[in-house]
Amino acid sequence: VSTQSTGKDLDLIAFAIELERQGFPDKRITLYDIRDELINRFTDKRTPYQPLTDEERFYLLSNESAETFKVGLVVQCKVFDIARRKPKGDEPDIQPKRNEETGMWQCPLCLRDNFPELSEIWNHFDTSGSCPGQAVGVRVRLDNGITGFIPTKNISDSKVANPEERIKINQQIIAKVTRILYDKSTVDLTCKTSDLNAVSAVAKDVFYDTEAAEKLKKEKEEEEEEEEEEEEE
Repeated sequence: VSTQSTGKDLDLIAFAIELERQGFPDKRITLYDIRDELINRFTDKRTPYQPLTDEERFYLLSNESAETFKVGLVVQCKVFDIARRKPKGDEPDIQPKRNEETGMWQCPLCLRDNFPELSEIWNHFDTSGSCPGQAVGVRVRLDNGITGFIPTKNISDSKVANPEERIKINQQIIAKVTRILYDKSTVDLTCKTSDLNAVSAVAKDVFYDTEAAEKLKKEKEEEEEEEEEEEEE
């Protein structure tokens, strides 16, 4: 084969039939590949590599899709950590409070309230570095393995000063996805009763345990009612 036109004019089917008559196996695909290589010499026919987008990587790691996991989806998750913001040396408005009944001082950031002397709070904050910082929310893990974050303001409809008063480590809770951070492979959620009760056109996960969710929802409402009654008293 000396020219491209000569290669295109080859009758490969007849050639393959003749080879079979002589006892060779079916070589049609091989012959077509040889002709294609001769006509389009040194051409790489492989599809060029395209790196995954953040969204594609997120769904690949979570074994989900844009149809099964989206904003507005109600999911079950497990609390595994309390997220805190570490204090800085120039932290403004650090005003320790003293409990008049116990006489103990309270750190305004981590809310630890067993300091007998005011100086111990400053040492706790400035020198020893033992103050874990102000709680800003809770970190959870969804059933699909993706981690999520619930900011303190989205834990309850009523004001929450310390997330640990409402949510415990290893507690199972129900929440709604409010934002998907594809680049960080994580999500933001809310577990406020008003948000969970809001009408949503998004269907629940196929593995969503409705019975367990209703039970958790009822327990959460009872806890909030008890807290409201205590505040009124």
